[in-house]
Amino acid sequence: MEEQKKDVLILAIETSCDETAAAVVKNGREVLSNTIYTQIKLHTMFGGVVPEIASRKHIEKINIVIETALKEADVTLEDIDAIAVTYGPGLVGALLVGVAEAKALAYAAKKPLVGVHHIEGHISANYIEHKELEPPFLCMVASGGHSHLVLVKGYGEYEIIGRTRDDAAGEAFDKVARAIGLGYPGGPKIDKLAKEGINVEIIEFTDYVQPNLALNDKNLDANYFQHKPYLDEFVQSRNLKLVSAGAIHLEPMSVFSKKIKDLKDLPDGARVAIPNDPTNGGRALLVLQSAGLIKLRDGAPITATPQDITENKKNLQFSELEAPQLPRSLEDADISVININFALEAKLNPKDAIFTESSDSPYANIVAVREGDENRPEIKKLIEALTSQESKDFIEKKYNGAIKAAF
Repeated sequence: MEEQKKDVLILAIETSCDETAAAVVKNGREVLSNTIYTQIKLHTMFGGVVPEIASRKHIEKINIVIETALKEADVTLEDIDAIAVTYGPGLVGALLVGVAEAKALAYAAKKPLVGVHHIEGHISANYIEHKELEPPFLCMVASGGHSHLVLVKGYGEYEIIGRTRDDAAGEAFDKVARAIGLGYPGGPKIDKLAKEGINVEIIEFTDYVQPNLALNDKNLDANYFQHKPYLDEFVQSRNLKLVSAGAIHLEPMSVFSKKIKDLKDLPDGARVAIPNDPTNGGRALLVLQSAGLIKLRDGAPITATPQDITENKKNLQFSELEAPQLPRSLEDADISVININFALEAKLNPKDAIFTESSDSPYANIVAVREGDENRPEIKKLIEALTSQESKDFIEKKYNGAIKAAF
């Protein structure tokens, strides 16, 4: 009788740039889990990755990322056959975090340690995406800092046909995206806009007032930095004629709990923690209204408070706290309504939220234009590019549900 082959499980660790990632892969072709902590928001303000910040965040997040990957794959470290880690090329400090972690785990668990070349990892990802793929084949690698044309002769056997001497394609995309105001990273958006033939000139601002004034004065054709409630309040207070041309992405507010798994189990008189600032407090109440827990009075403003509640069947008791402190309130409150950025900083998994703000929330980031310009052909093309299926797929894959497409 033929002996059944045992599945080989690899714990893979990646920290070469600005994302802390861990995955459990079975037999080199099937991904059982893939956990990523992204630092995009931290680096966006700088227009690119800051190595020192990346390294510090890797140190903070790597343990929880690995624990989550093992948990989602429903395996333990004892079940793992080997540990693989990216050893380069990449940011030196960031790489050292991953390598040190992998070495420690391999030593403690008495598992083989496999160093993986960054570019070889990109090439090998094709075996996961295309499970029937076998060498030989020609591969184009367009990574963030390196672009290669590689002939894959066999497993682990490569011939470099050519490579970039200056910026790689991925890095060039990011630089162009930053220059035209699409943010970091901007690969999918740049690709779409280039195909549409749109020429864009960027003007940078350092506050949240001048972009709308410049747009109103026809010094800009569009801006992309605000949500609609902010725009509406701004134009009303200054008597401007600016409108939203479309919602692009949402950083959702979510309900978390350490005491219940479903809002149906929320007890009568439950303690509910919400932000104490007017905009986020009102937004949290709207989230709870969407969840069917309360009703606000007709015409309640976006700065609604608990005093605007007209129906509270569960007699919820509200505590208003500083938004950054809300994750800590989970020890005492039955539920807390938390901004996703503070949830991520507190190592909360967005997937553990028991209710999340819908993608049609008015708090999605929008593209603003002058009234009537939303029908201009170039503005329509811009919105089409930003709301394309490619952009949606990118948001969903890149942020793993933490940030949502709003279209």
